[in-house]
Amino acid sequence: MPDEITIPEMCYSELAVTDEEWEEQIESKRKLHLRRIIAFEMDDELYGADIAEVAEILDMAPIMPLPNVPEFVMGVANLRGTILPVIDLRIMFSLSHKPFDENSRIIVLTDEQFVAGIVVDRLWELLRLDQDSFQPPPPDVAKIYPEYFKEVTPVRGRMLIVLDIKRLLTETSKKLSGKG
Repeated sequence: MPDEITIPEMCYSELAVTDEEWEEQIESKRKLHLRRIIAFEMDDELYGADIAEVAEILDMAPIMPLPNVPEFVMGVANLRGTILPVIDLRIMFSLSHKPFDENSRIIVLTDEQFVAGIVVDRLWELLRLDQDSFQPPPPDVAKIYPEYFKEVTPVRGRMLIVLDIKRLLTETSKKLSGKG
């Protein structure tokens, strides 16, 4: 009979965690896979933007019209001394006209090169969604031009359309500068 093999005792207490610690570890790992999306409504559809692309959300403010700009540019607003171009998404996306009301908001969007506000019908919610739930949009998923959205995900029985903010801002910047 071969010699008996002894396995050194390990200190398993160092590996053990309480139920509370286990839950905290699971929750912290889950948070790594969450995306934060500002969701808003336009023409009864749910749209969103990654929180990193949203600088702030404003109540409707006075907008000064500008001559010789694309039709979807409502004009500019004064944001604490900064001139902010304001885009009417309803016109940009060829949606039906709706007057602004107490629910209308200006969402200030930003990328590395351009800042602009978009007018939306109603702010919906700040969502925290699992990264794995997002998928490329199927054709004809929304009333808007497909080049302006990048992903979709189901949210509480509705389809959330995540806008391609970088493209939206780049296209707007080009059109405002006369290069688009």
